Amino acid sequence: MDSLKKYFTQKFWSWLEKEVNDTTEIRLRVCQPVIVKGLFGERIYEECRLLPEDLDQLFERITNYSAYAYEKELKEGYLTLPGGHRVGLAGEAVYINGKFQGMKHIRFMNFRLCHSIEQYGSGLIRQIADGDRIKNTLIISRPGMGKTTMLRNLIREISHNCLGTSISVIDERNEISGAYLGVPQINLGERADILSNISKREGILMAIRALGPTIIAVDEIGEEKEKEALQYALNSGVRLLATIHGEYLEQVENRLGSRLYQQFDYFVLIERWDKYQCIARQSESS
Repeated sequence: MDSLKKYFTQKFWSWLEKEVNDTTEIRLRVCQPVIVKGLFGERIYEECRLLPEDLDQLFERITNYSAYAYEKELKEGYLTLPGGHRVGLAGEAVYINGKFQGMKHIRFMNFRLCHSIEQYGSGLIRQIADGDRIKNTLIISRPGMGKTTMLRNLIREISHNCLGTSISVIDERNEISGAYLGVPQINLGERADILSNISKREGILMAIRALGPTIIAVDEIGEEKEKEALQYALNSGVRLLATIHGEYLEQVENRLGSRLYQQFDYFVLIERWDKYQCIARQSESS
């Protein structure tokens, strides 16, 4: 977590560093107390309130004093930092000729800290694999329950252990690999190719054309154009590892549509961080 230290003042970091390894979110809101969330729950630092000029300085540091170099990410409302950490940003929207250009006067930030919890979901590969062949698998959970962490660990385990496999990771928001300047900050293994900062639809189609994957891994599916690309991948003989927001299977089927939903062989339903179940489609439909 030392990669984060340079962005914060010494006083603020002195509050954080004792628990930073257990911290998942740092929420900064102009003139409001800082809120830190993690495995310990939530802590509110009443004595720490950032003024507009404090947030301006912090924004300059996280953009290396060259905000224009991060124009594409800023339009999406986030930045990826070294170490795989992400910062969500909010402020005043800027439009030119009716077209959204980005934001100015950033007054709200959410640092989402990347932790490598490599044992999370360990052994899942044995449930979804037939030898070296991975079955189509969909990971389902509410936000913040660890579906991306589980996907990342599953990619790594497959990459290390399944001979002849080639995984194309479509990492639209750098949440899977934490790529910074094109270099993954999180090890996904020797059989993974990563397309970062690309839409899921374009990334899926590009991977099939250029990389010859046996598996495509993608996070948080659900939009219509993404579903069409996923169906194209399945029709091309590529297997899928994907995640989606949801709480129960019927909800996910309604969102994906029966045709795509029924092509997944396994559903991993996460109930909370320490509890999930892997459901085979045959047993789910019986």
